Amino acid sequence: MAVCALRVTGASVIPETQLVEAAAELTRRDYSRLYLTELAEGTLGTMYRQRGYWRAAFRDPVATLVTAPGACTGVSVTLPVDEGSPYTWDRADWTGVSAITTKELDAALGMKPGDVPDVTKIETGLRQVRNAYRHLGYMQQRSTMTPRLDDATHRLVLDVTIVEGAQFRLGELAMTGMSDEDADALLKKWTLKAGDIYDDAYIQQFRSENGTKTRRLTLEPAIVRRGRSST
Repeated sequence: MAVCALRVTGASVIPETQLVEAAAELTRRDYSRLYLTELAEGTLGTMYRQRGYWRAAFRDPVATLVTAPGACTGVSVTLPVDEGSPYTWDRADWTGVSAITTKELDAALGMKPGDVPDVTKIETGLRQVRNAYRHLGYMQQRSTMTPRLDDATHRLVLDVTIVEGAQFRLGELAMTGMSDEDADALLKKWTLKAGDIYDDAYIQQFRSENGTKTRRLTLEPAIVRRGRSST
């Protein structure tokens, strides 16, 4: 059964037209309650979390057969939403950290008390945290986040668990796929020495500054024993 129309009831923070537009792919496939539920919790839910509405919840969709003559043959779907109240940013609570101070992690995350806890901005901030670790050679750092909502104050605390992993250092450097002359020229520009912390930010900048339209530099780090890496 095709989806002929979609309505989102209870929407006011986000205009219903925007929610329906974001779910437009529904009209290009057969009706699936499971698919619609996943889309609501994912794409549409993210739209609310970008605005600080972390309690927004979609209830079960209601599908009704379209029987009017000459109309689309399929179902008209109604998706109710309970938007809840908006939250503001309180703080991040960090666990598992030792290589970087929590003050530095807060700065990398980029959120300030009173900000709208935009989930997209938070995810961008966590990527910045990952880059800060990679700058220090922690190439396998991972993090998980769990929002903690205070319904009395309408503030959000983000519990972030960090797994730092091992710190890597530069081992051997080999440049392949180019002439000896070009390789020598690049080696003269390269300042990171064997045994230095594997600074991913330096390496990415070197690649950007020394690549050309006809010479694209790629990096192939290989993890070896005792926390050393070669590229």
